[in-house]
Amino acid sequence: MQIILHPKYSVSNSVRVWVGVRNAKEAPELEWNILALSNNVSNPSKVPVPIKELQSVRSNELLFKDSERVFSGIYEFRDCKPDSVYAVNVKISGTDNGYSLRYKTLPGELPWDKWFNILLVSCYYYDNDKGNIDNIIGRIPADMKPDLSFFMGDQVYLDLPVFKDFPEDKQWLAEKFESDYAVNWFGIDTDVVSSYAATGFPRVLSLAPSVFIPDDHEFWNNYPHECFFIGNSKNEAGRNNWREASIALFEGFQSIDKDTMGGSVKINIPPVSFFLADLRTFRDPDKQHTFKDKEFKVFEDWIKGLNDNFGFLITGQSLFTDKVGKIKGEFSDFELPNYGDYPSITDLIKDAADGKIFTCITGDVHWGRVAYLKKYDVRFNEISEIVVSPASLVENPITDPFREAWGWVKSIFGHYDPWKKHSKPDEIGDSILPHFNSYSKKNFHSQVGNQVGILSLKRSGVGVDAKITYLPNHRDKEVNKAFYKQIDLHKLLKI
Repeated sequence: MQIILHPKYSVSNSVRVWVGVRNAKEAPELEWNILALSNNVSNPSKVPVPIKELQSVRSNELLFKDSERVFSGIYEFRDCKPDSVYAVNVKISGTDNGYSLRYKTLPGELPWDKWFNILLVSCYYYDNDKGNIDNIIGRIPADMKPDLSFFMGDQVYLDLPVFKDFPEDKQWLAEKFESDYAVNWFGIDTDVVSSYAATGFPRVLSLAPSVFIPDDHEFWNNYPHECFFIGNSKNEAGRNNWREASIALFEGFQSIDKDTMGGSVKINIPPVSFFLADLRTFRDPDKQHTFKDKEFKVFEDWIKGLNDNFGFLITGQSLFTDKVGKIKGEFSDFELPNYGDYPSITDLIKDAADGKIFTCITGDVHWGRVAYLKKYDVRFNEISEIVVSPASLVENPITDPFREAWGWVKSIFGHYDPWKKHSKPDEIGDSILPHFNSYSKKNFHSQVGNQVGILSLKRSGVGVDAKITYLPNHRDKEVNKAFYKQIDLHKLLKI
């Protein structure tokens, strides 16, 4: 059996961890310990509160009889001190199998004297990365070490390989999906005993307390709609079985609570507030809405309750893009403007930007961008967008051969393209402006290639200083140096 820990987001006086055990047939007994590593900080109780007891990720109806599988749980140590470092240790009783994790609690408010850093990650495909992503960690400057991580969708690609019809049996699907997750969450090295020694994507997961939202590849391309090249999506029974297995696996690996599918996560670190919205899981097949049931009201209440706080909305897809047609939607993915609640969402965003800057953050599109929408003649009435994608580009069997060939042709003439399979970033188009009356647009920066981002925030004067740093993920160190980019964002102010 292998055991591992990853940090989950919680309030500033708590330490919340996800524990996973793989290659087990029943849930083992666990032994816990926690030690304060910061000066003048006492140790909390060594007995954590079970947010979600250790249990099989796959329920009985998703299991083949007596199969080895993954067990996971979520546990929380309370009465901790904000902005402090702890070491969490767990061990499988009666064995030498254990794991140690460093966990830094969140501050109660945004600091004045140092940066508060948020790691931004989306679209990670292991087969094209093979764990290379952990080279990024050694290149993060000391004052930019992540305090919090947002994983913005496509942390797994459950629908690959492309063009392969999977059995519609939900037990088979759940076993396949669990295997995909295990590669990313546990890694391929089964002897790792601490987050310090972790490699690949597990090392990225261990950096800071994390929040996850799903996008389509946590299900299938263009979920919940039919996809041209996903055979299981072409009938209702196939979609239902896939959906049931996908939700079980997301809840077993990515949820931060007992049940957060379709729900939102709100994080307040005054004077900033974050809203992470799952706009994928409960999308209406008839495209009437993206939010789950009453979650739109939760979003509306968050917007209205921002008051003097600066709002950040994190979604799995860009809000500043164009509606797509039926053919492109079924082949690629329908966009947020294709859904009936898009005008209501953008109206609330405009309300939040009345007299100050509001920021939208997303991934999905396989390129990076910083852009602004600004209202005429009002200095601080502004909506900014930050796009960070992909951490590791997924294979595209249709376009990749052509891009490889074109890259080879260009290399003959002395032009080396380190990102020959990657698309060039789009600019915000004029077609979205009717949704933002009296706003002008400015495309400020474009970033190509594999990347993660670090959003850095610090209180300053009457506002908040902000910057975004793009960290490339390439095997060539010189490419990483050439495409490293740090951008000072507009200072967060209000009038």
